[in-house]
Amino acid sequence: MRSQSKFLIVTGVMSLMPVVLWWDQQSPAKINNVPGDIVDYPGKAPVKSGAMSVGESESDGVAGQVSTLKSSSEEIAESPALPVAVGSGEPSLERVDADAEVLDAGTQSVELLVRGLRPVEGRVQVAVFEGARGFPDAAAASERVNVSAGGEETELVLQLKTGAVVAIAVYQDLDSNDVLTKNGLGIPTEPYGFSNNARGTFGPPRFDKAQLTITDALKSLEIRVR
Repeated sequence: MRSQSKFLIVTGVMSLMPVVLWWDQQSPAKINNVPGDIVDYPGKAPVKSGAMSVGESESDGVAGQVSTLKSSSEEIAESPALPVAVGSGEPSLERVDADAEVLDAGTQSVELLVRGLRPVEGRVQVAVFEGARGFPDAAAASERVNVSAGGEETELVLQLKTGAVVAIAVYQDLDSNDVLTKNGLGIPTEPYGFSNNARGTFGPPRFDKAQLTITDALKSLEIRVR
């Protein structure tokens, strides 16, 4: 009878071992699940793996999520704001119109009075030079203007760069051929003159004799031709 009792006890214990092993494998400390799987913890509501670590309580997980949301809101608040177009609700960058007219603030108007002309003959040719190179050949000028010679004097307006050092050459084109006519010796036969009323002994004056600096105070110039 005792032998039979021992046999039954041993048999019962061995029958319970698979159950114990199964329960041991299902304990939270040994679960190896993939993030996102639904895990059923004994005595707790099912949760999604990855929301909290093993052994972490639900309150800890919620606190961590709140902390993450708080950090994100702080980063958004600290980020620089973009200009927002009124009524659009969307960020907009300032647009620059490439076709808009740009005024040259460094240019000023200077009145030029030319005297000593022969009345009602040809046109008055004006050439502006910004350097000695090519002076006084009109082909090398940075700007050229011509007006009718209506009397012994004429007036015109030049647009000159403020701060620039220039020299101005003027001649009366009596035969309207767009060049300063000269005789066989190379001496001009048409009236001509230069800024500062400079004259050369044998030929035209040097650039530095005729040069002048364009300043805000310079409003008008006078050149006499002969």
